[in-house]
Amino acid sequence: MNAQNVVDLVGLSERIMVGEVVDLRDGFDPQGVPFTEVTLRVTDSIRGNNGSTYTFRQFGLLEPRTLADGRTSLAVSPDGWPRFRQDEEVMVFLYQPASITGLQTTVGLLQGKFSMVGDQLVNGVDNLNVFHQVNIDRGQLNPQEEQLLRNPATMKSAAFIGMVRRAVENRWIETGVMTHAK
Repeated sequence: MNAQNVVDLVGLSERIMVGEVVDLRDGFDPQGVPFTEVTLRVTDSIRGNNGSTYTFRQFGLLEPRTLADGRTSLAVSPDGWPRFRQDEEVMVFLYQPASITGLQTTVGLLQGKFSMVGDQLVNGVDNLNVFHQVNIDRGQLNPQEEQLLRNPATMKSAAFIGMVRRAVENRWIETGVMTHAK
C-alpha cells in the first residue's frame, strides 16, 4: 500500500464527509460483483455532497455468504480495505466511483477512513504518514493545527476537520499553501 498523506487525501478525493454509519448491507450487483453498501448520515460535508445522507458501495462482502446453490462465497472485503461498523462516526475521503462498476472507496483505502474515538480521529494505520513529506505554510495554521503536525498519532478531530475544510475552501493545494515535500 502506498503511503497517502493529507495532500493526497484532499487532492485525490471527490468527496470528503464526516458522518455516522446508519446502514450497512452487502450483496452482489447484477454482474456478480460482491459489494458492501455503506450509508452515512452526513453531519459535515467538506467536498462534494449536499445531502443529509450519502450511500456508496465498495468491493467485497461484510462476511462470507451462503449462496442459493449451497456454496459459500468468501468474497469479503480484502485485507487493507476499510471496514465500517453500524453507528460508527467517521471522516471519509472518497475517490470518485469507478466508471464500470460504480464501486467507490476511500483514498489510500485504510488511510482515507478515520474513525472518531472520543475527540480524536484515527485511521486504519494509526495516522501514520498523514503529515509525512508535507509542506504547509505554517502562517495559515492555528495552534491546534500546528499540534496536529507535531503529533498526528493523537489527532484532535475538530482541528483536523477544520484544517481540511480550510484546505478545500481556500484551495491550499492548488495555490501551493499545502504541497508534497521535495
